Amino acid sequence: MRGLKTYFALLQSSIILLFAPSIYGQDKSQDVFTPIPAKVRTKFIERLNQQIGFHQKQMWGEVYEMLYNREGLSKGQYVNREKERRQGSTNALISFSAKGVQQRRGGVWIAYGCGEWRLQEKVQERFTGVLARFQKGEWYFSQIAIVRMREGPCAAAGV
Repeated sequence: MRGLKTYFALLQSSIILLFAPSIYGQDKSQDVFTPIPAKVRTKFIERLNQQIGFHQKQMWGEVYEMLYNREGLSKGQYVNREKERRQGSTNALISFSAKGVQQRRGGVWIAYGCGEWRLQEKVQERFTGVLARFQKGEWYFSQIAIVRMREGPCAAAGV
């Protein structure tokens, strides 16, 4: 559990602190995926869309297969943990629209943008992100997560 909290804290601080200046300056007319090398860009978009779909449907086994950091958990352990975390909760990702993609050190990429989430029985927009890494000829991701809980639509939050 401590590792998971550290992971999400790292995701949040990486996106908010390191990329805030460029997030607010993102040119809305440019293709947000342009920073990704052309020969792997299409695959990135396909795999990101798959990951979004798996999160929306809460298909945790499929999410697990696309994770680049499985935290030492087996597939069964991961699926059970995710089901337990969501037991009795209606919180869920409804949609995610990337507004930007940036590369970090160590081959990690960050896709960030607006997520529409069902939170406490209400649909709300939140600044959302996902980490990605190209390894063994394929794109792998983190879980898609809310990185800023500020109220209001993403457009009003400067994304």
